[in-house]
Amino acid sequence: AQLPPLPASMSYRAWFIDSTNESIHALGSLQTQHQAYTLQFSGDAAGDNLLGLGNQVEITRETAITDVPQGAVVATGAFPPKAIVHIGHLLLSYPGVPGNVGLLDGFFKQMEILDSQAHQLSLIAATNPTLARCLVQNMQAVLEGQHCLHTQALAPTCAGLGVVAGDGFGLLASTPDGNDGYIALASDHASLAIQQPDASPAMQSAGGQLLATLAALKSPLSGLDRALAQLSTLTDAMQIANLVQLADAAYAGPASPAPSTGIAQLRDEAEQLVVIDLLAAR
Repeated sequence: AQLPPLPASMSYRAWFIDSTNESIHALGSLQTQHQAYTLQFSGDAAGDNLLGLGNQVEITRETAITDVPQGAVVATGAFPPKAIVHIGHLLLSYPGVPGNVGLLDGFFKQMEILDSQAHQLSLIAATNPTLARCLVQNMQAVLEGQHCLHTQALAPTCAGLGVVAGDGFGLLASTPDGNDGYIALASDHASLAIQQPDASPAMQSAGGQLLATLAALKSPLSGLDRALAQLSTLTDAMQIANLVQLADAAYAGPASPAPSTGIAQLRDEAEQLVVIDLLAAR
């Protein structure tokens, strides 16, 4: 929506509204920047996932800072109700995921554990075989989930050594049929989101890119899973270096000049799925 300039005594304020629970959350004041308006949210709910706060955005013209909208409504917009269900599964919560987090949130956390432990393994493999075996076992569990071929419960010794266990859901698969891992389910819901009749062209574009990035991540992660299963000795520096290279390729994307397919790219694409078209109020 086009918002005209305001006198110094007034400001545009943004609000997140939950029309179901009839609740209002102040998002803050809009700031002018290069003939446009931007908003940096810093309200009381800054620690919350904004997707869980409401389904509509409202812009009002105010003469003072208030806790609820009082001035004239100048623009409104709402999340597309069909597409946002699947976007919520990606970014807010999904039943069955440990902690009831979104599929991509869980995916990002497990990827961080995997890459960190690959680098830790490279530092201690030759000198601390007990910790090294714990790290290899846990990395396989992070990749495959708790019910797959190479997955075993971590020994109490591993927890005592500070090994951060995966959540058991699996990046690639959590069941032998290979259908329920983070990548497969996130791909399913990204696809469902952009297929909905109310998905905007911007959502469809971001969702298509996200699907391509998820698909590209399968190769280094599958390669890492195979390399862990084939690891013959913890003192083989070349095998360990290959593990780190595969973990880094998944987490950070390939080295330039190849296009990035790593976690940063995936985060950007996921954020671009959350689109509200604001229309001038009538």
